[in-house]
Amino acid sequence: MKYRISTVILLIMTLFLLSLPVSATEQTVNRMTPYDTYADPDTFLNGAVLDLKKSGDVKGWITRELENMRYCYNINTINLYGLEEFDDGDKTDNKDFLFSELARLGMKAVVRIESYNGATFAFREADLDSVMNNYDKLIRYVSGDGKRQQVAYFALNMPVDDGLVQNNLGGVNSALSKQRQVSYATSFVRRMREVTSNYGFKDAKMYLSIFYGWDNSYYTPSYAPAGADGYFMNNYSYPVNAHQLPDASASDGELINQNRLMVSMVSYLSQYKGKPLIIESGFHTLEYNNGVVTNQTAGLVKDK
Repeated sequence: MKYRISTVILLIMTLFLLSLPVSATEQTVNRMTPYDTYADPDTFLNGAVLDLKKSGDVKGWITRELENMRYCYNINTINLYGLEEFDDGDKTDNKDFLFSELARLGMKAVVRIESYNGATFAFREADLDSVMNNYDKLIRYVSGDGKRQQVAYFALNMPVDDGLVQNNLGGVNSALSKQRQVSYATSFVRRMREVTSNYGFKDAKMYLSIFYGWDNSYYTPSYAPAGADGYFMNNYSYPVNAHQLPDASASDGELINQNRLMVSMVSYLSQYKGKPLIIESGFHTLEYNNGVVTNQTAGLVKDK
């Protein structure tokens, strides 16, 4: 999706991950975690974003962050933006070590097929050609033996939330937009299955993104004909007044955007009943933004 907060958890809520001064295995579970117990990632995903870092002691950083996530927060799955840029050129050292540590810790990764050219993108086959070409090297890499075993699923971006894309299609809810979304989603899933299988990943899971609008005003068509294994959507709270932000006294319902999420869930269940859904949610605090109210108010809170 277009909007991204650097600390986004896949299922329930978000938290900031801190480097601990002693071995993570010696720490008790942090009270900030939304995950009471650790689960096998093949049974239930306790997820969080890991912002990839390329500078300094990358290997030490990977081990420290993954152990903190695994042992202190009960996180079993990491959501990766920009994995295709984690190494320079044709090098794979950083990715190799990341996947070896995931295997050692029994964790998995979400591989995002995310980027596109918003200026020209219009859910055409030519747009999909560009996306597939741009990600071919990464798809080939993660489909290889010793890597695919740690992949939870591929997150396939449908940039419905991008105003530039909608303008290219005649506006939100246009007949052309709806028709092309379905055909693009169908081709996207089919081609991803073909290429991953050709690279040896015979049972790769494909999840499509869904967007009903921040106020549920997008009449997004069903992508069920694409035959995806599951779906994911973003869900953030939106302050009514950016200068009167939710604080520590705010209800959980306000912080997780409960009312709007319930409306979205009604739409989802009518289109994809019985299919898995990942909710990507998160927050960023005013303190984190140095006291400045940013243009992105999605998930912006005062101090909680």
